[in-house]
Amino acid sequence: RDVRGGGMLALDQLAFFAENFGSTMVELANKALLKPVDHWFPLACVSINATFELCTLFDNASAQLPYWRLIRTQDTFHEFYVFFLLLIHGEAELMDAGYLQFSDVLRKAKDKLGRL
Repeated sequence: RDVRGGGMLALDQLAFFAENFGSTMVELANKALLKPVDHWFPLACVSINATFELCTLFDNASAQLPYWRLIRTQDTFHEFYVFFLLLIHGEAELMDAGYLQFSDVLRKAKDKLGRL
């Protein structure tokens, strides 16, 4: 029940990921289990943080987000969340980082998202 900054939306998005991209979710979870603890990236924690960051990003009226108009439905927002979550995991793999480096990974993922 502890979803902190993500609230029910974080749970909805995690459920959406599991229901619509189950094999990808299982693959990410299995990768996390095979890594040493210092390189472990807990999927649920990262997922909740991704939800929070997207809400913060879309709540910023001064942000230059040319793609925000594409997000017209809840499912579209959930799909964008999955894209962002995979972007975060991709950055973590590129950086060979674990959860202790999450702030650096998140910053790089947000920078990359901002350049799209």
